[in-house]
Amino acid sequence: MSPEALARCGGALVISLAVAWAVTPLARRLAIRHRILSTPTERGVHREPIPYLGGIGILAGLLAGLALLPELRTGTVGLVIGAICVSVVGAWDDAREIRWVNKLLAQFGVAALVWAMGVRIETFSPPFSNVDIDFGVWSAPLTILWLVAVMNAINFIDGLDGLAAGVSGIAGASFLAISIAWMVARGPSSPLYDDYLVVAVLAAALVGACLGFLRFNFHPASIFMGDCGALLLGLWLGGVAVLGAFKSTLLYLCPIVLLGLPLSDTAWAVFRRLRARQSPATADRGHIHHRVLDRTSGQRAAVLVLYSLSLLLAIVATWLGRP
Repeated sequence: MSPEALARCGGALVISLAVAWAVTPLARRLAIRHRILSTPTERGVHREPIPYLGGIGILAGLLAGLALLPELRTGTVGLVIGAICVSVVGAWDDAREIRWVNKLLAQFGVAALVWAMGVRIETFSPPFSNVDIDFGVWSAPLTILWLVAVMNAINFIDGLDGLAAGVSGIAGASFLAISIAWMVARGPSSPLYDDYLVVAVLAAALVGACLGFLRFNFHPASIFMGDCGALLLGLWLGGVAVLGAFKSTLLYLCPIVLLGLPLSDTAWAVFRRLRARQSPATADRGHIHHRVLDRTSGQRAAVLVLYSLSLLLAIVATWLGRP
């Protein structure tokens, strides 16, 4: 790995962290001024209103980190435009509470836009084979469903202070480690070296933005990311997974294992609600973080347990994604 590549990754992480750290308090003031607050509910774990719009700080950090990209490609531009769009949708929902069907349609629209701009699951290489299978017309639905699934997975798991940002940061660190491993293995002469570097910078920016935001979101939180941040993190993670050599059997398994905690929680939540003949968007206390919280001494302990599980999955995913 060249010193320049290392500087780009490290610089993206530091810049994103600093910008998210600086912008998040400004977003908090904006939310308080406009009364965009999370009000206490019977299902919730807070007893006083907490400002939303923390996603603005995360978005600012992510965008700042892009300054370290070696080049700006169409797929990256598509991911950035999608990130801005989904953040706006999430912020509007935080402020006005959009109907869940309309919000879901907006997510599909953003995911379709991102796919159209080049972030695509296109080919698959079966195990023990040098043959690439082209998904053809299935590329669009597969990519769009993947992006929407990850967006909702991060949104569903955003139920405790620092949980969604921490889980996303751990996932980003795994993507960063995998990309660096491929750069080291292939060397600067590889035609795919810049591809790995782009993914590494995007992942480093994600880690930095999450760390900067966690300064204000870890228990006791002074601001929530809201849908503005949760949908943004989900789209960014899903997009980075697709851009990061989403091709072979093991690399297909890698992001699924890495995001196993939020994805499995979301799948179970949807199944549970449909079985009860409820809307998939119906709020309840059946999520994994609620169950862990009920069995631990408080939010910090519950979040640390779930961080540990996410870290274990990240280690497995990094091993699967190694060269």
